[in-house]
Amino acid sequence: MNVIRNETSELEQVQTWVLLYGRRKTGKTYLLRKSVRYDVFFHIRTDGSITNYGEGTDIDQENLINDLSKFLKEDKTVVIDEFQRLPERFYDDVSLLHPDGKLILTGSSLKIVNKVMSRNSPLLGMLYPLHLSIIDPIDIVRSFPENISLEKAFELAPFLQDPWTIPLLEGNWDISSLVKAIPSIVSGLIGEVFTLEEKELSRTYEAILAMIGSGETDTSRIANVLFTRGITSNPGSNYISPYIRNMEKMGLIRQDRYWKGRGIRYSLISAPMELYHFLNSRYDLEIRQVSFSEIQPTVEMYVTRAVERFIGDLLARIHDGRIELIKRPDKEIDILITKRNKPVLVAEVKWGHVNNKDISNFKGKVEDFHCEKAIFSKERFEDDEVQSMIPSDVFDMAKSLSTAPSSRSGDPHPSSRKSAAGTRDR
Repeated sequence: MNVIRNETSELEQVQTWVLLYGRRKTGKTYLLRKSVRYDVFFHIRTDGSITNYGEGTDIDQENLINDLSKFLKEDKTVVIDEFQRLPERFYDDVSLLHPDGKLILTGSSLKIVNKVMSRNSPLLGMLYPLHLSIIDPIDIVRSFPENISLEKAFELAPFLQDPWTIPLLEGNWDISSLVKAIPSIVSGLIGEVFTLEEKELSRTYEAILAMIGSGETDTSRIANVLFTRGITSNPGSNYISPYIRNMEKMGLIRQDRYWKGRGIRYSLISAPMELYHFLNSRYDLEIRQVSFSEIQPTVEMYVTRAVERFIGDLLARIHDGRIELIKRPDKEIDILITKRNKPVLVAEVKWGHVNNKDISNFKGKVEDFHCEKAIFSKERFEDDEVQSMIPSDVFDMAKSLSTAPSSRSGDPHPSSRKSAAGTRDR
C-alpha cells in the first residue's frame, strides 16, 4: 500500500529550513527517504553516533558541523534525522550556518520542539515547523488498495492512518492481526517524546493517555483519579492542563468542540493506540493473555466507533469545515460539520442496514438544522430529505479532491511518484 502524503508537497514548496516533528512511527523518516528530494541524509542513532544514509558510512560528531557547512554552502538539501539525539551545543553551531542551503531536521521528542522554538533558542525563527501526525484521511482514501472492497477499506482506514499498522494489515487485511500486535507495540509509540529530563513525568503522561484512551473525557475526573492513585500531587484539572497541551502539541491527543460552546472532548488521535487502551481497561491486556474470540465483540464495537470518527474527519476535509459534537441525553448526532460557525452538514453513520425507523429518527434529531443531511451506510436507501451516502460516494468525493504531489527535477526517488490508487471498478 503506497501512500503519498500531502505533507510531501508542503516540504518541497518550503524553501527555508524545516523542523519536521511528531511522535515515533508517524512516518517522518519514510516520507523523507521515499518522497522528498534530498542530497545528504544524516541519521543520528540512539547512542549519538551518526551515519550518512546515502553513502552508508559513519562520521564523528565532531566532523558533522564541518560536513554540514560544506554541503549547505553548496546549496544542497541536507536532512538530519532525530536531531534531538545530538548534544545541545550543536544548536549554536548549526544556527551559524543559516541561511545557506536547505536543512531539514526531524525530531520525535517534546524536548526538541520546546528547545528549538523557545525564546532563548539560537535556532528560533530559522526553522519552519511542520508537524507530522497520522495520515490525512484524504491521503488514506486515495491510497485504498484495489484488492479489497471499499466496505473493508473504510473499516480499516482509521487504523491505516497510523503508518506502522500498514505492514501488519497489508495482505490479509484482517483487524485481528493488528489486535494481536498492539499490546507489545503501543507502549513504545510515545518513545522519545518524553526524554530523560522528563522521565519523572512519564508516569503522569501515560496515566492520562490511558484514561482518555479508555473513554474518560472529563478532565476533572482524570485529575482526581490521578491524585487518588498518588500519581499527581494536586487533584485540580488545571494541574494536568499543561500535560494535555504537550500531548496535543506532539500529536498524541485531539480535542473536538461541542456545538454552541458546550465544552470540549479529548480523545487519542491514533485509533490503534486508543483501541489498545479501550481493550486494556476492559480485559487487562497488560497482565493476561486474551483470545481474539473473547474480545471480538468489543473490537467490532470500537471499529464502528472509529469508522464514525474517520467518516466525520473525511467529510470535514471534503467540506473544508470542522467537526463539532452534539452528544446529549436528549439529542446525539454522529457528525456535525460547521464552516464559520454555521452548520453545513449533519450526518449519521449506520454501519449496517438502514430501515425507515432509522431515517425517521434521524430526521427528528436534525429537523432544526438547515443544511445538508445525510446517512452514511453500507447500503443505498431512497429518501427525499436525507441523502444516502455509501462507501463509493464518499470515495469518489475524496478522490475528486486529490491532486498529485508536485515533482522536482532530479528526484532521487522516482518510484515514489507512482499513483497510490487508480480508478476503482465498482
